[in-house]
Amino acid sequence: MNTLIIAVLLMQAVPKIEGWKEIITTHYELKNPVTFEQKNVTISSFVGFRKVYENPNLNGEFVLVVSKYSPITFGPQTAGIDFTLSEMQVATNYSQKEKQEKLAERITFSDTILFVRWHEIEDPKTKEKVLQGSTENWLMGPDGKWVFESSAASAIKVELLSEPAVSKGQNILTGFKFSLGKNYHILKFDQSQFGGTK
Repeated sequence: MNTLIIAVLLMQAVPKIEGWKEIITTHYELKNPVTFEQKNVTISSFVGFRKVYENPNLNGEFVLVVSKYSPITFGPQTAGIDFTLSEMQVATNYSQKEKQEKLAERITFSDTILFVRWHEIEDPKTKEKVLQGSTENWLMGPDGKWVFESSAASAIKVELLSEPAVSKGQNILTGFKFSLGKNYHILKFDQSQFGGTK
């Protein structure tokens, strides 16, 4: 009986991905239209990121990791009317470089809230990748403990969140809600950050 209990507990432990190959990194971005210097522009707010890893020692095993960081909003960058086209391009490049540096800093001080592990094999008939076995899902609960569920496909639900804008009656996107059963975790920014980078 003790052996069985230990086996179940080990199966529910979050994946260890040290040494795994990083496949892709994507930030959770929210774009909202605002009026800036009498112009309609779009500003971007970032609340977290996702990474996909591949196990180098087991072909077809992958893990999705979602992490949250302190929200950051980037305001529009404008160039003076006397700027040449070349100078405007330099200003744009600097803005992108600064944004990437700030996002990299956020990743360094992030907290993981979600894991999804699955296995893929190649269908011999179609040559396409298909799921093999169950998908394992972990979500950080409100009490700081991991909630685990095994399912035929990913059981994580992702929902976009919105609320009325402070300055106008229209709704703006403010975050993402990740749910596993009755448990959920929210990545959200504050509208006061609309002033620019924080």
